[in-house]
Amino acid sequence: MGGSLIFQNCLIIFLCTLAVWYGKHHWDRRRLYMMAKQKPGPISLPFIGGAWCFINKNILDASVGLQERYGSITSVWIGQELNFFLSDPEDLEMVLTSPHAYGKHVNYKFVKGILGDGLITAPVDKWKTRRRALAPTFNQKILDGFVQTFVRQSETLVKKLETIVGKGTFDSFDYISRCTLDIIFETEMGLSINAQHTEGQMLEWANSAFKIAIIRMFSKWYSNDFLFNMSLMSEVFRESKRRLEEFTQAIVDRQLEAYRKNVAQEYLGDEPKFKTFLQLLIELSEDTLHLTKTEIREEVMTFFIAGSETTATTTAFTLLTLGIDLTVQEKVYQEIMDVLGSDRNIVYQDLPKFVYLERVLKETLRLFPGGPLLGRSVTSDIKLKGCTIPGGSFLTLVVHHMHRNPEIYPEPLKFDPDRFLSEQVSKRHPYAWLPFSGGHRNCIGMKYAFMVMKTVIANIVREFKITTPYRDVGEIALESQVVLKTPDGYPISLQKRD
Repeated sequence: MGGSLIFQNCLIIFLCTLAVWYGKHHWDRRRLYMMAKQKPGPISLPFIGGAWCFINKNILDASVGLQERYGSITSVWIGQELNFFLSDPEDLEMVLTSPHAYGKHVNYKFVKGILGDGLITAPVDKWKTRRRALAPTFNQKILDGFVQTFVRQSETLVKKLETIVGKGTFDSFDYISRCTLDIIFETEMGLSINAQHTEGQMLEWANSAFKIAIIRMFSKWYSNDFLFNMSLMSEVFRESKRRLEEFTQAIVDRQLEAYRKNVAQEYLGDEPKFKTFLQLLIELSEDTLHLTKTEIREEVMTFFIAGSETTATTTAFTLLTLGIDLTVQEKVYQEIMDVLGSDRNIVYQDLPKFVYLERVLKETLRLFPGGPLLGRSVTSDIKLKGCTIPGGSFLTLVVHHMHRNPEIYPEPLKFDPDRFLSEQVSKRHPYAWLPFSGGHRNCIGMKYAFMVMKTVIANIVREFKITTPYRDVGEIALESQVVLKTPDGYPISLQKRD
């Protein structure tokens, strides 16, 4: 009898405590609830909120669907987190230039589990310091010194492609990604890994880890650490991450030891040509940044993964668009011949002369932006033209939807490089094109990426005519992974030019 009474009293105390906590929890969040009503969005269900919109769906399509149904500012509860989905260029400028939205979305913690505190995922205080220090490593003189590597590796790619000329359709991505991987490793780490000649596993480890990170971002089940750690995926993730870290750390340790032994002139080739990103990073670290070995590795991994994935996928998408529009392809070819002729190697002075090719790349990035969805966290209120985004909420910037908005880009599925003529660009909002994000936390490697892509594409188009089974860019299925990709591959066929 006494035991039963004690149990009842304990239960009452527990329930009262739970009720008080529950009431205080919602009272503290009352402003978020009120601010969420400013804009329309899907119905919120108990516990999951509007997350039902993303269950068993392509995340990119679901995000675009929200914009199409509810407008350019959409309010969505995902579990206990208030999210606003945005796609108006004026709103995106307000967000990306606001110091209250420098922090990344809470879901980036899953990517951070791979990259650590590299530039993409670093908290704001670390990002500010490192961004300021690393910016000089991407100056034009340093980038120009990399062009010989871009040329040599793209010529190797051309030789590989010559072996499959006239053999029908093939997926170009594996060939291109191996080329960009060789370029990234030589210019970033001073290491030749011969990815175009050997069956390396770096891409396999990276893709495996990031696929799982993306799943965790949008799954309420796997986003829970306890539930994820009980799954088979956790073992695959940990093994892929371990291999990536060990491989990269070994390179960092070797270069750091060389620098400290006063033999940092460890350049590629027989004589000094350029300093790699890793060598410059080590010099900065020894001088001003004072990074640990782990922190150096995190920056190297960030640049390797972001750089190789973005340049490879954009190059592959560009070859598809050239295969669809043969008129545009011919204009690119004529420009290349005017600049280079039939057999001269590219030098860094040639790259700014590829004016039409640059417009082709920009139009490709409009249709297929590397970062189709950008996530930010909001620390204090941000006033937009249509509402106020409250501190404590999160933002998803639906760049892909903005890039295909017919009010901004008429006939949005038409591939038209002349959209990027200066007189056309001046008519649009400056934040209407954001393939590399925007504001202070934009991509630090944009110039590098364009120089790589121009070199690789110029060497391919000079040698081959490109065709594809696709007849329109609207036929290409898309999904958001580490960067925007197509799940169906990048099918092209090649013919040798006369």
